[in-house]
Amino acid sequence: MEYFLKLIGNYKEFYNDEFTSQKSSYQEMAQGQSPKVMVIGCCDSRVSLDRILRIDPGEVFVVRNVANLVPPFEKSGRYHGTSAAIEFGIKHLKVRHIAIMGHSQCGGVKACIEASQTDKKQDETLFIGSWVSMIAAAMKRIKDQCNTLSHEEIQFQTELEAIKQSIANLHNFPFVKAAMKEKSLYIHGLHFDIGTGQLRRLDNDLEQFDLI
Repeated sequence: MEYFLKLIGNYKEFYNDEFTSQKSSYQEMAQGQSPKVMVIGCCDSRVSLDRILRIDPGEVFVVRNVANLVPPFEKSGRYHGTSAAIEFGIKHLKVRHIAIMGHSQCGGVKACIEASQTDKKQDETLFIGSWVSMIAAAMKRIKDQCNTLSHEEIQFQTELEAIKQSIANLHNFPFVKAAMKEKSLYIHGLHFDIGTGQLRRLDNDLEQFDLI
């Protein structure tokens, strides 16, 4: 309770300082949003997109989920939160860029790796195991390429490969295909290292991540 009350105190500081001094900007944003960039990031509390990318309110459309994953395009089932956000970003907000932003020591990636190394079934969790199983193939590709990798290297390489997998999944959304064909949409891959602060960017032509 004490920490939650601290958050309320932070809000009061925001209202009296930033909101009051920029009230006209917030009133303008209340009429609608027109971001040019969408970021699909992880819900990990250590990865603050606002701080890392210095995002101002209204500048970037953000969706966060476990392990910053884009699921395969499918119409079955009833609830598709990330897919709905992608559709809204492209069809309604007309974003020009989508960036998949992963990070180091990702808990979702770790859960997938651990499930493959033990007899523990992924369905022991109600939702997590099924969700992160989307990157099982990416993890297997890393292991198949080299069977002498350390656990840390498998984790890091799977984080990068999972970003590529999400980008591949994005390409299968019909409205993404259409926007890319019209050259009105560009897709990017990013990876942030929490411990070093380094940001890597995917070179789509070479299919490798380079330090920025």
